[in-house]
Amino acid sequence: MNLDRLKSFPVIAAVALLCAALLGLLLGFLTTVDAPHAVGQTTGSERAVPGKPLPAKDAPLDRPKDPLVRPDHSPKPDHPKPPDHRDPPVRPDTTKVRALQPGRVDELVTAPRNEEATATVIAQTEDPEGNRVNFAALSLSVKSPGMGWQVLTTNASPLGEGRFEFRRLYAGEYRIRNENPNYKPVEEVVTLVTGETDHVVRIVLSPAERARVEFFIHMEDNSIPQFATIQILRGNPDDGQSSGRFGNYEGSVLMAPGVVQSSTARYAPDRATGVIPFTVAVGTDTRFVFATVQNDRNFGAEKVVKGEPGLTQVDVTLKESDIGKSIANDGDPRRLSRLEMTLTLNGGKPVNFTRVNLRQNLSDFQYRDATRTEGNLFVWENILSGRWVLVAEAKEFHAAFVAQVEIGATEQQSLEIRTGHLRVTAAMEAGTAQGSGAAVYQVRLRPQGAGTVERVFTGNITGKTSDFIDFFVPEGQFEVRVQAPSKAMPFEIDPAEQSVSMSAGGEVELAFTLRAASNVEFQCLNGAGAPVPGVEFLFTTFAAGSVPETEKSRVQRGGVDGKCVSSTAPAGAVYLMIWSSSKDWNAPDKVFKLDLPAYAVKDLGGLVIAP
Repeated sequence: MNLDRLKSFPVIAAVALLCAALLGLLLGFLTTVDAPHAVGQTTGSERAVPGKPLPAKDAPLDRPKDPLVRPDHSPKPDHPKPPDHRDPPVRPDTTKVRALQPGRVDELVTAPRNEEATATVIAQTEDPEGNRVNFAALSLSVKSPGMGWQVLTTNASPLGEGRFEFRRLYAGEYRIRNENPNYKPVEEVVTLVTGETDHVVRIVLSPAERARVEFFIHMEDNSIPQFATIQILRGNPDDGQSSGRFGNYEGSVLMAPGVVQSSTARYAPDRATGVIPFTVAVGTDTRFVFATVQNDRNFGAEKVVKGEPGLTQVDVTLKESDIGKSIANDGDPRRLSRLEMTLTLNGGKPVNFTRVNLRQNLSDFQYRDATRTEGNLFVWENILSGRWVLVAEAKEFHAAFVAQVEIGATEQQSLEIRTGHLRVTAAMEAGTAQGSGAAVYQVRLRPQGAGTVERVFTGNITGKTSDFIDFFVPEGQFEVRVQAPSKAMPFEIDPAEQSVSMSAGGEVELAFTLRAASNVEFQCLNGAGAPVPGVEFLFTTFAAGSVPETEKSRVQRGGVDGKCVSSTAPAGAVYLMIWSSSKDWNAPDKVFKLDLPAYAVKDLGGLVIAP
């Protein structure tokens, strides 16, 4: 062998390249490299999957497959795209930084928090002869300057001998009211002062006087239905339990609902006159809901009757509507039917359904699961005919499919679920720095009008300026909400919620901007140091008098103890607007200018907002 040839430059170069290739192959076996991924929350035995978020902790147990996650907007995606995918043209505008508008600022007056909920009201219930009444039904409400009476509780603690106790009350004005329809309406108002402990009030309960009511029930063509289902709602429901000055509060837990006693039954009107007689309490409003079904169509009406001495006659015309729809078939065994529903996806693709059920409406917590399931065939036995809402969830799409179905007309039915592509983009506002720890956000997908049907997913924007999650959702109307999970790094999200109309095969992108936020706590007090219940408040950069209507969705409500908590207050210079007695959107009672720290807790203590 010629050793000089082995020492030549070409041979040495070839050997060097071969060694490098072998070294690279060896390292490839020993190590793997994951693309940047969203770190989701881990629940139970679930583990984070590189490149995919986990559903949030409060998501339903039967979760769909994780949506595709792309950690940035580089030209090359980290995940395969759907067939015939096109990047939606929408991109979040992160160049606009919100600045505080010049405007009204009130003097910030603080005071120590009031934790002295030490007062007790004892209601002594008696009949007109002085005999104790042990089976009273009493409610307690507190007076809010701008919201009226707010029910605190309908469950007084019985002490025996006709005495009922309401404990741990702040100073303020309270109302004790009888809620038992067997007694006449009666109420007593008491004012508790700071330092007061026990306050005794006497409630005299007299048997309710009864009044006669005759309902003349007929259809629009004056024919008389054979049967009518009637729901009777008695009691004194108070306003303000879920309603605010500028909107409603969904699922509010701050205040208990008023007492409303109801009963539902099926009645046969007089065949000649259509009359159904009732008795009601004199002086009390009673609401009646009427419903019947003819030819699988719902007809209904609603009447409120105030009991008057003597006889009251009321004409009731049943018209086609959704009034009373949920009670229309009550007690009618002849309406039981059967449904065989076949569900397909995008022209026959395989589907792994995780949940399919029927509901009376989308806000109903109660539902009927299929009696029998065979693949994509779902069978319901002995189900009441009429209009129902079908809700289907599967691993192949990420928001619930909802459709109205008619049961009774055709036993065998089929529905095709067609999906489109939704991309939800979250981007940090320009100049916004992230705090320490994981920066995660939640995306909540809800069919429009569906109060109880929702899917929740978690994305991760840690160390990035933007992030997005790709979803496949059924065609239809959806509400998409982005928020920071509880006990996570606080963000203010703009906008908080958006609506989307998805078409089959459609491409839609929604953009949300994330800003640094603070967790803020404070208590609203009057000049005497007593809590002010029923306030509403808003953190905003807009000046009072020029706050756009879109900001109303950000208004929050304080508790009956005046305490207010927000986890989405924008960090930096911001206005805190508080409405206590005012109901004018452009004229809050107080406007304070604050400088809030990013990703931190700020306790403002007690704020004096009223005389």
